[in-house]
Amino acid sequence: MKKTVLSLSIVALVAPAVAQDKVTYVDHVLPIFRNACNNCHNPDKKKAGLDLTTYGATMAGSENGPVLKPGQADGSLIFKVCAQTEEPKMPPKGDKLTDAELALLKNWIAGFALETSSSKPAAAQNQVTLAAVSLTKPDGPPPMPGDLPLEPFVRPKANTAVTALAVSPWAPLVAIGGQKQVTLYNTETLRPVGVLPFPEGFPTVLKFSRNGQLLMIGGGLGGKSGKVTLWNVLTGQRVGSVGEEVDQVLAADVSPDHAHVALGGPNKVLKIYSTKDGKLLHMLKRHTEWVTAVSFSPDGRYLASGDRNGGIMIWEGATGKEYSSLPGHKQAVTALAFMPGVLASASSEGKVTIWDVKETKEVRSWNPHNGGVEWIDFTPDGRLVSCGRDKVAKIWDQTGKQLGGSPVLADIAIRVGLSNDRIIAADWAGKIQVCKADGAPLGELAANPTPIADQLVAAEKSLADAKAVLPGAQQAVAAAEQKVKAEKEAAEAKRKADLAASQKLQDDAQKAIEAAKAQVAVAEKRFADARARVEPLKAASETARQAAEAAKKLVAEKKAANAPDLATAEMDVAAKVAVSDEATKNFTASQSAIGAAEAELGKAKGEAAKTIAPSEKTIGEAKLRIAELSPPLDAPRVDAGQVAALTKKLDGFNAEMAKRRDARGKTKEGTPEYKKADELVQGLKPEVAKAEQELAEAKKPHVIPMGSELEFAKVKAALDQANAVVANAASMAEHWRRAQAFMGVHRAESSFVELKGKHDGLIATAKDAFRGVEMVRAQIATLDNNIAEAPAKIAKTEADAAETAKALDVADKANTVATASAKEKEAAAAVDPKAVEGEIAAAQKKHDGIVPELNKRKEAAAKTAENTPEREKANAEVTTFEKQVADAAKVVADAKAKLADAQAKRAALTAAQEAQKKAQEAESAAHDKNLAAQRALAKLKQTAEAETKQLAELRAKEPKMAQDAAVAKTKAEQEAAVIAKQLDPAREQATKVRADFEAKWRPNKQASN
Repeated sequence: MKKTVLSLSIVALVAPAVAQDKVTYVDHVLPIFRNACNNCHNPDKKKAGLDLTTYGATMAGSENGPVLKPGQADGSLIFKVCAQTEEPKMPPKGDKLTDAELALLKNWIAGFALETSSSKPAAAQNQVTLAAVSLTKPDGPPPMPGDLPLEPFVRPKANTAVTALAVSPWAPLVAIGGQKQVTLYNTETLRPVGVLPFPEGFPTVLKFSRNGQLLMIGGGLGGKSGKVTLWNVLTGQRVGSVGEEVDQVLAADVSPDHAHVALGGPNKVLKIYSTKDGKLLHMLKRHTEWVTAVSFSPDGRYLASGDRNGGIMIWEGATGKEYSSLPGHKQAVTALAFMPGVLASASSEGKVTIWDVKETKEVRSWNPHNGGVEWIDFTPDGRLVSCGRDKVAKIWDQTGKQLGGSPVLADIAIRVGLSNDRIIAADWAGKIQVCKADGAPLGELAANPTPIADQLVAAEKSLADAKAVLPGAQQAVAAAEQKVKAEKEAAEAKRKADLAASQKLQDDAQKAIEAAKAQVAVAEKRFADARARVEPLKAASETARQAAEAAKKLVAEKKAANAPDLATAEMDVAAKVAVSDEATKNFTASQSAIGAAEAELGKAKGEAAKTIAPSEKTIGEAKLRIAELSPPLDAPRVDAGQVAALTKKLDGFNAEMAKRRDARGKTKEGTPEYKKADELVQGLKPEVAKAEQELAEAKKPHVIPMGSELEFAKVKAALDQANAVVANAASMAEHWRRAQAFMGVHRAESSFVELKGKHDGLIATAKDAFRGVEMVRAQIATLDNNIAEAPAKIAKTEADAAETAKALDVADKANTVATASAKEKEAAAAVDPKAVEGEIAAAQKKHDGIVPELNKRKEAAAKTAENTPEREKANAEVTTFEKQVADAAKVVADAKAKLADAQAKRAALTAAQEAQKKAQEAESAAHDKNLAAQRALAKLKQTAEAETKQLAELRAKEPKMAQDAAVAKTKAEQEAAVIAKQLDPAREQATKVRADFEAKWRPNKQASN
């Protein structure tokens, strides 16, 4: 905090008994008020109009005026009622303040009621930077802390339930509330990146701002105090605070533009503060129970609040004007979370509800956790994360479909966040688990981290242990590598030998095929040659036969003719027969040769067939083997055995699927039997799909490792794991060395700042040393003037009092006369005009009823002859009715006259009563004026007496005050001079430590996180 410098010498001068104490409202008096007074005198109750929770409100006093007089403890009402020397005694029901507490209160007032000491102001000036409201991710890298202190401010002996946890909307950052501190962790490395103090008490609510630049911490001490603080995420600086609550803050949120903080708690009131100056802007009193949940909408348009009765109120975010209420829960609202357009609410009854806020209607609801929901939160992409009394955290979409979840925690899950698909869940036992969305564990976090020195010792031990494992793992890898090499060389030699053998087998088979084919070709040629020779021989044989036949025929003819050349003809026949026989012999011989050649060809083909088929099979097998052996051993290939096994597995699944579908087909749709059978079918589908995928992958060529390679991969993985453990341990050790080094920077810079603060405070003390004396001298001058003017003021006030007494006597007499006149007029106005109006109405009705009868009689008389008995009788009846009409008219007139008289008397009574009222008011005003004059006179006399006494006291104190002020000034100047000599070395030391740190560690900043 920045420090506002105020002089402490005033206390030393006015109250020598506590000259060395710094008695201030913030450090000493406020704790007394919190314990004894603030349950009644707070902004919510404000009994007698008095609020003692802030310095400003205390100085403002009650509805009757100031309750203390700075510099005058005995004359201050607040001290007298606390000392119980004057009514009303305070506290009215509790124990009286102790002597030590009364002494502090008295010395504080006597020391002119300082708000703070010179080094600790009542409130730091807020330095919250406003932000542009956006529903999308901000430009630039997400806010992540730089170098922050990692030394815990508190190291408790045991964990407590984690009641505050928040995840940054954009950065891998989670904040976890501990005991009087908040720890920040990188959610990717699970390493702490900063520890922020919360000396106000226990954090109960944490929220990151919409853009992730601010972290809001709310909490306090139950039944004692509550506050909300704001922190810059990048620098770790506390930039603001709001609220001086008399009880712990249970729920709070910061608006998207950083302009407002809304908070609530056991007082059942929702409050909206300005972050600019910490002023309370709105107090909203619509909740009937503790306010347990608060959330701003992403655009800041709405503010939602929930209470322990299940009520949810929607307000306008900026004005606090009531917008609507959402009657959705029967038990306590445990959490609220906004996304654009929708609000999610959770309750201890076990229900989560999604609301359309604009339309004020429920969209959907479901029960995610048996026993009750403890927390919900939205991620920027619209997913919802929840946890509850079933000890589980879960991820949902906005339709209520579960997308993931955590394993069962050790105790009730009370807070949860989701960071880059990592679930961070905290339970009632204080354990914080980190896991993937599918539940796979990733690690644990701590709400109250271990001191840096202990962390460093543990990290270095882990590093040493990890390094000790490396030699064995490296030797195992080397041995496995040699084995792989030897096996590969042997396998390669065998591959080449098998390849050569297969190639030779293929060549030999090819040669056998070629030889068999050559033999067939020779036989085919012989057969072809034989066939080529037989046709000419056949033709020659036929020609010779025909020639012999012709010659024989000619001989026969010549014999018959006894031709002379018969002998010649017979000789010719013999010759031609001989030629024909020779030709026939040759033809027969050629046919025998064809048969032999054909038989030889058939034999050759048969033998070739016996040789070629096996040889071709051998060649085919050899080619496959050659193809298999030709690629290098490390070339991708298909594992036929694996394919066969997976094919068999898939066939089994398909057969089972056919059976299940057949069984389903025998049932009727819509029946329980069909549903059960269909569940069996659907349940097998994922297995079939998985088997199909495995088979498809197996059919793809891949490198098939040898046995030694599998062993090498195993030991290599072990070595890689060992190296990773070493690297992680080394990184962790470096992380804590860096943290330790930064604490040196932090301490050096803090030491310089503290030293400079002391120096500046002493300078201010020296400068303000005579302020108390000047105030007393000014007060003496004022008292001198007041005392001098007092006789004239008293005389004038006495004259005024005498005049007001006379005026009171006149007003009293006038009131007596007016009262008597009003009583007289009241007796005269006994007749009620409304009753007379009733008489008039009755008489008028009677009159109006006789007139028609009169008219009938007149008409009847007109129809009779004159001077006849009938006319006389009719005239008599007319006369009778005329008299009745006249009598009735007189009754009406008399009643109207009576009404006029009653109204006149009533008007006179009203005028008299009005005059009486004015006379009474005049008397009352005269009485008040006279009483005020009397009081003013008494007060003037009392003031004159008190000021005379006070003047004497101050004149007696002033010389000693001046002397003490001079001593205090000299002492402060001397001490400031001593400290001034230490400032430059402290500044240089801080600069050097910072420079050394930057030179050594800054290049590794990114790695450290």
